[in-house]
Amino acid sequence: MISRAGSFAAICSLALAGSVLGHPQEEVYSFERTYVTGEVDRYRVQIKFEGAFSGEINTRVIQTVKKTYPNGDADVETRSLGGEMMVMNQSGSVPETPAQTVRVNRSGAPADPKGKTRASIMNPMQYASYIAKAGLMVGQELKVEDKSPDGNVTGTLKLTEVKEGRAQLTGAMDFTTKDVPNPVHIEIKSTVALDTKKQVETSGVLTGLPKSNEMPPIDRLIFKITRERD
Repeated sequence: MISRAGSFAAICSLALAGSVLGHPQEEVYSFERTYVTGEVDRYRVQIKFEGAFSGEINTRVIQTVKKTYPNGDADVETRSLGGEMMVMNQSGSVPETPAQTVRVNRSGAPADPKGKTRASIMNPMQYASYIAKAGLMVGQELKVEDKSPDGNVTGTLKLTEVKEGRAQLTGAMDFTTKDVPNPVHIEIKSTVALDTKKQVETSGVLTGLPKSNEMPPIDRLIFKITRERD
């Protein structure tokens, strides 16, 4: 079970990046990032499982901008460096996983070659930045609705606070994919640096996770992703 859990944990580390209501008199904050080829960001990832299958995982992830496009999109490579875990009172290691590269738009959401956003399995570092091009004002709520043959994302994101050069975002979304037809629900809270538009910290809770024949069910998955300093 530990080996299966290790593989599952590594996948979680990689696959954990509308209409607006508000007051036009207030300042509008943009969250569109300008990518630079070769730029590297490092994250610490903490994951806790609650339910019949319980445990905790600590690992590190590196994201590298491999290529940029004229429309502002970028190919971003994500690689897990592995780590440690304690699952069902048994300790083990999280293996490294092969790098995965995804084309994303300036808001951090997955994009196809034409620049159109598309749904994919949940990635908090991407979807916490899923903001309209027009930007947001404090107190505004963005309706997220992304449907494609690959899956659907629906929910809301809200800019709750701006303080000392950082923005606080909260969100609640439901995800479905071809392989996961029943909605997975996520509640997130994210801190974004306004100068670079990069995630500083993202935390959240997932419920409604699909059941597996290889391990007991998980009631909740709690995660925290923290960007390491340069």
